Amino acid sequence: MLIFLFLLIYGSSFSQSRSAIDSLELALNRINDDTQKCDILLNITDLIISSEPDKALDYAQKSLVLSRENEDSHREIKAYLQLAEIYWSKTDFKTSLEYAYQAKGLAAKEDYQKEYAESILIITQSFFELGDYKKSSNMNFEALKTFEKINDKKGVMNALNKIGVDFFSQDDSDKALEYYKQSLNMAREINDLEGISRGLNNTAVIYGNRGDIEKVKANYFASVAINKKLGNHLGEGVNYLNLGMVNANENNDDSTLYYYRKAESLFTGLNNFYSLSDLYLKFALHHTKLKQTDSVLFYSQQALKIGKENNIKLVIYGAAFILKGRYLELSDFQKAYEYSELQYQIKDSLDFENNKTRLSQLEFLYEQDKINQEKKIKQQRREFSFSLVSGIIIMFFLVLFIIQRNKTKRKSLEQKNTLLEKEKISKELEFRNKELATNVMYSIEKNNMLRNISDELFNIEKEAVKEETQNAIQRISKRIYKSIEEGSWEEFEIRFQQVHTDFYENLSKDFPDLSTNEKRLCGFLRLEMTSKEISKITGQSISALETARLRLRKKLGITKTKVSLNSFLSNY
Repeated sequence: MLIFLFLLIYGSSFSQSRSAIDSLELALNRINDDTQKCDILLNITDLIISSEPDKALDYAQKSLVLSRENEDSHREIKAYLQLAEIYWSKTDFKTSLEYAYQAKGLAAKEDYQKEYAESILIITQSFFELGDYKKSSNMNFEALKTFEKINDKKGVMNALNKIGVDFFSQDDSDKALEYYKQSLNMAREINDLEGISRGLNNTAVIYGNRGDIEKVKANYFASVAINKKLGNHLGEGVNYLNLGMVNANENNDDSTLYYYRKAESLFTGLNNFYSLSDLYLKFALHHTKLKQTDSVLFYSQQALKIGKENNIKLVIYGAAFILKGRYLELSDFQKAYEYSELQYQIKDSLDFENNKTRLSQLEFLYEQDKINQEKKIKQQRREFSFSLVSGIIIMFFLVLFIIQRNKTKRKSLEQKNTLLEKEKISKELEFRNKELATNVMYSIEKNNMLRNISDELFNIEKEAVKEETQNAIQRISKRIYKSIEEGSWEEFEIRFQQVHTDFYENLSKDFPDLSTNEKRLCGFLRLEMTSKEISKITGQSISALETARLRLRKKLGITKTKVSLNSFLSNY
């Protein structure tokens, strides 16, 4: 019933959209006036920006050229905003930000409040994608206040929606739903179909988390109907992706794959690699649940390929995580280790990108502060006609303020860099510990295999008729057992010394009475391994290990303290 109502109410608007585009394109070829031609180009771009992004890009670039040639700053800003939005939809975030900052700077210079607020909304998308939700929400609230001040209801609608997204990303679903509903109500009030579709989709996500499946599906299907009529292929693809996830949660495997494939077709047609790679990760996770190994590997590799080609780090990280887990299950430890290494590399890179984002934020705040200062100076000059002396005094204090602020910034950045360096060292040590533990577990698997071979040889020895054959088999079996015992411990101790260079030396200085087995136990505990994991390596029972740990605490002199063995040994 909900879908029918949307079609009935908005059907006439849908049918008019294509004819409006055709009429504008005909008029474009007949008009010679540059201003009118620029307006038509901007209007067409608005109408096709979601359905035909490549064509919209061409029109927006033409309107930018015309507005610059005619020194028309207002239309130039609009062209910048359109270009920023188009490149964002194409996942070219760097180019999108460049145009958004150009729009913001020119809008601030010319005091166009609406366009200034719109540019802020596009810039916040970058902060959001890089995970700084607090900064994103602060800037979105700033844009909301500006739109409310100038009574721009569409701007208010967009800002409310983005604030809802910020809250959702911080797991505050109640607040998110509150802002989504406000945005949806505003969209209905001004009959903005794209806003209505977006509001239905976003509220459906919240309802889905609350288990209201009937309301979820009704909203998604209503949103699909609107997006189809608008030709908003990206929005339609997002709807199908979400419907696939709903069906996945209900274990409707056929429906899940049906909606995922419809989303794939739309994202592929739009060349939207960001959405496509995210979809492939969803495919991989779904096939993981179905235990279809080949499909999991295929879609994970597809996501990884797109992630690498487009430098989408979160996708690379997700694909590496899935592939690592799958190859561990397949006992392919070499590939599991390779993807584990890639995962940690990308994690470090993401931490670095977040740091770069913080620097960009500081730059943004500095620019805002400078703009506000310039406005204050101009206003004071108009109202009070400051003399040259008062102007010099103001500039002196302004320069002093900037110098002092720069000193504070430098000190803050030095502290952050020191902290980042410590975090890097800690993460590198953690990674090496995990690598060492992985190698030990791999060695265990190898030793188990050798033990099985030795056991088979023992059985063959029993069945052998000739004594010399029995003796030969017995010698081989003993050599295998000896290589198992000596080789694994030697390899472990060599690798351990590479990671924790002076551990055994420092420990022996303070506690010279420790036996070889007790030192090995200390090494395992330094790697923060559990009794279960140590038991698997040494072959001892867990109860025997607990007894060994108690004896070790006595020798280390920490029986009467609450300090754990792991914490104590981490100091060596």
